Amino acid sequence: MVTCDNDQLTRAITKVRDAYYHAQLHTDCIKWGAFYPEAWGWCMGMGAKYDRDPRVVADVVAALSPMKGWDENRRLAEKALKLVRGVKTIKGFNSRLRALPAMQSRCDAVARALDGQGVTGPKVTAFAANIKGDMSIVTVDRHMHALTGLSQVADASVAITAAAATVGRFPAEVQAITWGYHRHNKGYTTYE
Repeated sequence: MVTCDNDQLTRAITKVRDAYYHAQLHTDCIKWGAFYPEAWGWCMGMGAKYDRDPRVVADVVAALSPMKGWDENRRLAEKALKLVRGVKTIKGFNSRLRALPAMQSRCDAVARALDGQGVTGPKVTAFAANIKGDMSIVTVDRHMHALTGLSQVADASVAITAAAATVGRFPAEVQAITWGYHRHNKGYTTYE
């Protein structure tokens, strides 16, 4: 349900569409369109290495993602997968994960993900779905709120989805490319 007015939504759609077209001029921004397939490939590799379903690995990555860069996210996810090797219960997951100071704030979420319960919350749920290949859902984080100028997740998602329709791409692809472009304009040069 959209809570912003039509003018705000139209401006946000235009901002996203314009960012998408501007991103086409920067080869370092284009690579962001491949982020989710690359992330899925990483999850498949970690799943094989640690004998976990790659969908569970994607949920672990998403559970760890708030306010973390991609390299840190992967490092912590692999550390968690190593720690819980052979563990089968949520209680066991929690007890092992609490040994990692960096995991404290996300311990319960990661344990639920490892237990096959998935993730909760709009950002991490969408992020996990995108990594698993659902390109119709939009991950909205602080960078996408800043780009769209919209404070509500649903509003930003609608704007990004509408902009994607105007350029003939999947919403998650447009989100990833414009996310990279927004971060490029802020001086970031990596997935961080």
